[in-house]
Amino acid sequence: MLCVFLLMNRLFPLAAVLALAPFTTPARAAPRESDIVFTQPGKIWEAEALPVGNGRIGAMIFGGPVVDRIQFNEISLRTGDDNRLGDGYSYGKDDKGIFGAYQNFGDLFVCFGDASGKDLETGSSADKVRGAFGDAMAASKAAANTTAPEGYRRDLNLSTARVTTVFAKDGVNFRREAFASAPDEVIVLRYTADKPGAHSGYVALKEGRDVPVKASGDLLAMSSALKNGIAYGCRVKVLHQGGTVTADGDRIVFKGCDSLTLVLAARTNYKADLKKRWVEGSAEAKLDADFGVLSKPYDVIRAAAEKANRTYMDLVSLDIGDTPADLLVRSTPERLAKYRQGGDDPDLKEDLFNFSRYLLIGSSRNSLPANLQGLWNDSNKPAWGCDYHTNINIQMNYWGAEPIGLPEAHLPLVNYVIAQAPAARLAVLADKRQFPKPVRGWTARTSQNITGGNGWQ
Repeated sequence: MLCVFLLMNRLFPLAAVLALAPFTTPARAAPRESDIVFTQPGKIWEAEALPVGNGRIGAMIFGGPVVDRIQFNEISLRTGDDNRLGDGYSYGKDDKGIFGAYQNFGDLFVCFGDASGKDLETGSSADKVRGAFGDAMAASKAAANTTAPEGYRRDLNLSTARVTTVFAKDGVNFRREAFASAPDEVIVLRYTADKPGAHSGYVALKEGRDVPVKASGDLLAMSSALKNGIAYGCRVKVLHQGGTVTADGDRIVFKGCDSLTLVLAARTNYKADLKKRWVEGSAEAKLDADFGVLSKPYDVIRAAAEKANRTYMDLVSLDIGDTPADLLVRSTPERLAKYRQGGDDPDLKEDLFNFSRYLLIGSSRNSLPANLQGLWNDSNKPAWGCDYHTNINIQMNYWGAEPIGLPEAHLPLVNYVIAQAPAARLAVLADKRQFPKPVRGWTARTSQNITGGNGWQ
């Protein structure tokens, strides 16, 4: 619940308010690390899934014990082009001469149980969409009606930038980890258990625009292109210890594995340069480079990703008091409920502050700036195109950057303005309605996309 409150209600301005308030209490010698904690699997994207992001790619982690859904994004996957007269949004369309919208790259499903998925299906023919994805959706619906297993806990540690899920089932203790690595530019998922051979099931990939997915050996892959020239692709490598991993149609089946490590890479060929028509090179070449990470041990990838996040998170700490121990051990939804009833929870307020910093770090680093939803989006028709609103919203995203110790987060915004300025000048020259006489310079309309396009006047 805290997740959606922050993501969908623009938490960044709230972070600025908190950061600008005077706090004179000395920081703890060893500050408590903030966690967002759930004791149930996530069902609602904007309310219960937990975000990870490296500034360019990000994911929402649902943590289902039977069907683990990972919805993911790449910040430059957008339809639309340089519609210089600003003719509206054209939500959901992929065509030339329109403003366009930020796209959902896709969903990854890791389904556990009978590798056929039949033991998880609802039996409804309506659930049989297509191949592995149809099975995964049916399994997900069936699993959504089950109770959480013993000891279920899913938490996002804001310092390590990892989502960890633990639970026990049939006498086996399971542990899962998920993070987005900034140094290695991939999303990594790790599945382990305290008994050998505990993992059987399949992995399915659903591209957000229904592009077919191919499975070969231990690899899932897809590629396509938008009408604005932006090409894109995704690969998922399924690494394992013990057991077997094989391709079966459009899925990867794993049987009797001790552990699994999934590496997800997603890329476009977007280039922030009008002279190059906003594209350069190929997405496939970038994916090849990203998969160089496969030569590294998991612990090395994990440590590097954590260090990169701590570089920014550890610059600032906020201490406004201590929450009673009996309340501190409760889940975040429980603590929010207590707070709404008038209870005090200083550490929850600190978590809020730290979460706002975490989201800005995760959506504004070495790529495009944070858009209306930061980086995270599960729709091809998001509100306002999930664009860059220059009337106030993009400024609100960055009000807190300097006071909360994240000046580097401003760089993507600065680079974006520089890259879009030439296109904005062409828009001024083309718009005889607003500028009937020759004028110097350029201006930005109410909203912008990433390919020189304008929305409202």
